[in-house]
Amino acid sequence: MEWSPAQGWHADSPHSCEAHAPANLLNVLVALEDVKAAAGPTEFVPGSHVATNHHRAGAAFDESIVYQRDEHGPATVGASDDDVVALELDRGDVVLFDDRVLHRGGENRSGADRTVGYFSFARSGFEPDTHFEAYRSLDALRRGAAGLPDAARAEFPGLAAAGDVAVLDGASGSQAHESVLRAMTDQLIYGSANLGGLHAASLRAEAAVVDARAAAADFFHCAPDEIVFGANATTLVVHVARAVSAAWRRGDNVVVSPLDHDANVAPWVAAAARAGAEVRVLPLDRADPGALDLDALDALVDGRTKLVAVGVASNGLGTIHDVDRVCAAARDVGALSFLDAVHYAPHGLLDVEATACDFMVASPYKFFGPHAGALFGRRALLDTLAPDKIALSDDGLPRAENCHMHALPRIKETRGRRA
Repeated sequence: MEWSPAQGWHADSPHSCEAHAPANLLNVLVALEDVKAAAGPTEFVPGSHVATNHHRAGAAFDESIVYQRDEHGPATVGASDDDVVALELDRGDVVLFDDRVLHRGGENRSGADRTVGYFSFARSGFEPDTHFEAYRSLDALRRGAAGLPDAARAEFPGLAAAGDVAVLDGASGSQAHESVLRAMTDQLIYGSANLGGLHAASLRAEAAVVDARAAAADFFHCAPDEIVFGANATTLVVHVARAVSAAWRRGDNVVVSPLDHDANVAPWVAAAARAGAEVRVLPLDRADPGALDLDALDALVDGRTKLVAVGVASNGLGTIHDVDRVCAAARDVGALSFLDAVHYAPHGLLDVEATACDFMVASPYKFFGPHAGALFGRRALLDTLAPDKIALSDDGLPRAENCHMHALPRIKETRGRRA
């Protein structure tokens, strides 16, 4: 992790049961500085996906499982000295390993930076975990789950400020994690500048935007130039509705859901009214009134349908919809699909490639980030839209050269999203 004196955690299998499937993750470790034995050990332990499984009979270990110190030998993870692969790395070296191999980064003993970067490639649909979370799960079980809430609360300064009050205002979003607050504060101190300059603050501002877009692309499973940031999800839906409806005509129709947040309904209704288009509403399932009757798609979606807008999960009931089926129905008639993932994103993995939707929106402040919105738009579609903009903004897709940031205050929030 950048600027960290010690190595961080990498993605791992979630240890949801005692049995393990084949590898689901390919982890990549990049040495950003020299990593030598004098600074502390760096070990890789093959086969650790079994040894570190906290569902294993008789499992008993603590945080030493992931943090190598002199008093924590290979036996800590059920390994012998012969099992361990100890490496020294030069800056720029890369190590590839899957989720059946545990990396243990030792405590930094030197005054020099010993930073590494991690990223992971996961099979589509696989939700990763970390060894640290596996340890916290085991530790909570051992202590009757009494200590985990206090440990987690300490990472959210807003909870300490609230005192004994129960913070249950889910509609206003989650509490911001301390790492988010720190990133936003650092950006205001060291990167408060317009983009495009050659001085340090401007370069840092641009790096923050580029990094945030890359992080959001990982989150949605898309390309960085398919990410657009905005003030919030509602504002982004309004902008997209105004842009895509420019070609709608009388006799066209749009399909919306009665279980969605109004942010994914009202903008489409207003756009249809401006164009003279019809608004069609998916009915509820008679057998399960908390779900949509997707069998009605055949009757509602036709050759004049321009867009189908549905939430991945209902903000009121939590019902998870079969959005793959919704997007397929829209695609079959040449209509666009817009998915509201604001209420699903904190709980499940987003994958716009697998879903094959045209647009998807989420709100970082629903999962410990800053109050902002993030939108995925398919590149080919974004390239055809003509958004309202000022003369200084070009017509290209988001990229390092323009970043599509319209106001300086939003840059600090991109740092918060990345954190």
